[in-house]
Amino acid sequence: MAKNVNVWIDGHHLEVPDTMTIIEAADKHGIYIPRLCYHPDLPPTANCGVCVVEIEGNPTPKRACCTPVAEGMKLHSNSNKLRSYRKTLIEMILSNHEVVCPTCTANNKCELQTLANNLGVDPDALPNILEKKDVDLSSPSIIRDPNKCIACGRCITVCNEVQTVLRSH
Repeated sequence: MAKNVNVWIDGHHLEVPDTMTIIEAADKHGIYIPRLCYHPDLPPTANCGVCVVEIEGNPTPKRACCTPVAEGMKLHSNSNKLRSYRKTLIEMILSNHEVVCPTCTANNKCELQTLANNLGVDPDALPNILEKKDVDLSSPSIIRDPNKCIACGRCITVCNEVQTVLRSH
């Protein structure tokens, strides 16, 4: 049986069930914590690391998508240290990503693009380490472009756990 706990995120007091993760508690109260791999309809994978928060008294940041709330927890989600960390993560992802935003069908609807813009990342200033792969056109309904994959795991989770379509490779 869930009991309510008191947590503070960026100075905002929240009373939430102890069964929630930090990101769920933040979302419930309108506090946005940046994320890429997290989706509220899927189990957390903690793949990307973008949702990290600082917990007072804890020496290392924790991933908000999979860390449960606890009584008295005091969290910081937008410190200079976290913004710098997120910027580095986004730069690493974009360096191994086909950055063709103006011609991409997801242009201006892309979470990665939005995060990069919010963090002041200039994709043109980054080294490109992408080893181009062939686009998979074998399905009549899905175009799989591995050059745009950010390894968040969402598509794999949806196929395996929601649609129950097992991957062959």
